[in-house]
This record gives sequence, C-alpha cells and structure tokens, in this order.
Amino acid sequence: MPNIILSPPKSDFIPVSAVFIDKYMPKSHGDYVKVYLMLLRMSYSNKQCSTDIISKKLNIPESEVINALGYWQENRLISISDEGEITFNDLSLDEDTCFMMISDNNKNIYKEIEIALRRPLTPSDYKFFVLMMDKFGFSIEVLNFLIEYCVSKKKTDIRYIEKVGIAWHDKGIKTIEDAQKYLKQYEEKWINYRKILNYIGLKDTDISTPQEEILEKWLYNYKMPVEVVLEACKIGIMRINEANLNYIDKIVTDWHKLGIKSINDISKLDKKVTKKEKNTKINHPYITYSGQRQYDVSELEKKLLGRGELNEE
Repeated sequence: MPNIILSPPKSDFIPVSAVFIDKYMPKSHGDYVKVYLMLLRMSYSNKQCSTDIISKKLNIPESEVINALGYWQENRLISISDEGEITFNDLSLDEDTCFMMISDNNKNIYKEIEIALRRPLTPSDYKFFVLMMDKFGFSIEVLNFLIEYCVSKKKTDIRYIEKVGIAWHDKGIKTIEDAQKYLKQYEEKWINYRKILNYIGLKDTDISTPQEEILEKWLYNYKMPVEVVLEACKIGIMRINEANLNYIDKIVTDWHKLGIKSINDISKLDKKVTKKEKNTKINHPYITYSGQRQYDVSELEKKLLGRGELNEE
C-alpha cells in the first residue's frame, strides 16, 4: 500500500491552555489578555504580524500592545528574541506544580534567595527557578551561588539572572567549584580589558561585543602582553589622534605576525631604523611615539624569521 498523504482540515478554533485561563487570565489586565489571544490567533494563521497591526485589530494603543508583550514575557508565557521572534512557552508545568517539586530542605535555600533579592518570591519566580535548574542542570546550591553573584553585581531582575544562567550553562558549569573557577578567569580577563579601555578612555559598558572580541583576540589568542597592547594604543592614538580599536588592531596583528612579544622587542626593532628613514615622509601607519620614524618591514621579517638576530646591535 502506498504512503498515505494527509491534508489537515482548516481549523476555525485555536487551542488556549487551561493554565492560562485558570491562572493568568483572572489576574491580568483585559487588554493584555486580548493581546495574548490575538498573538495565538495570528500564530496559527501564519499572518503577518506587528505591534501596529495588533493595535489596529484590537483598537488599542500600540504602546499598550508593547506593554502587554513585556508583561507576558515577564510572566514567561512568551519569549521574544533579539530579532523580534515570539515563541509561546509551555504552560503545562504551572506554579502549584513547581512549588510541590520544592522539598522542605530546599525551601530554606529559597528563603536565602528571597533574602538576597530583598523581596518575596512569587509563584512565577518559583516556576522560573525550577525550570532553570531543570533546563541547565543546576543544583539548588549552584542556583543560590548564581543569585548571590548577580546580587553582588547589583543585578536582581529575572532577565539578567537568566542571561547569566545561560552563560554558565554554555561554559559547562555544573558545580560551585566550576562557577568559582569560571568567575575567577572572567574577572582576571576583565581586569586586563579595563587596563586597556581606561588607557584609551573607554568604559567597559561602552564597548560592543565585536570590540570585546578584539580585546579577546589580542590577549588570549595572540597572547600579547598588556604592556605591548598599550604601546600599540599609544602609537595608534598619536598617529590618527583618536582611540580607534580597528586601527590599533592592525598594529597588534602585524606585531603578532612579526613575533613581537615585549616592549624590548619593539625597542630593539626601532633601533634598526636608518637615518634616511628618519628624514623620509612617513606614510607607514605604525610609527613609534618617540619620533617620525617607520619600521623597515623587510629587515624586521628577516630578523624575526631567523635570518638575523633580534638582539643584533
């Protein structure tokens, strides 16, 4: 018998979770309920959706639609990605079930979390933390350690805690010892990052992810000492009169290719510049801070590739 191909009939109804009706709908603003139901309706119809379209369909302000999306995301009924994609979360595990999953011993730990957050935990909080432990494989002790870390950073909102939890999960953290080791490495890394950022007049809160990746490359891929990176920053700033990480990256990358690993290497290479080069108009981007000079790249390559000695006078 050949394969049977089924074509489902068109549905004139949408499924609404009983948990939503019993637990969320009674305590939620009417317009927020409308927005949630409209999202469900449009998700099953595969129609084009936007906050403006929902606003017009429900005859409510677009700002109210945006508030509703934030409300349902905060209550973890939906998730909104950075690209604006909305997904509906499973409501089969309700708050009462989550609370029943918490043992008497663990309830004391949750009390510690309440003290750390300086507020009582809501049923939604219990659900969030239980799901986090289930999803990421965290023990209650690791969860508590994570909360304490976030509080030390003066970040107590659920979104930030979730972000840290995802980062720890991605790093394979399963125990408090894993977390302590990771945090030590993380803090040491940012101590070095801040030395560079402070030198060029930037705050760690001002840099983007691609810029952070540049710092990571310099220090942990190239294994370039901080003092050498600072020297590259100095040269770059004096050359173009601004702290441009992309420009400085070209200097550091060239130095990495030439095997530069110390200030002494730079100093020794600098001594090889001829008098003619000193008096020549400089177009080379990697000028030392001590004067209008440029490196003889071919000479440097010979020395750094073993055709000459770096410490040759």
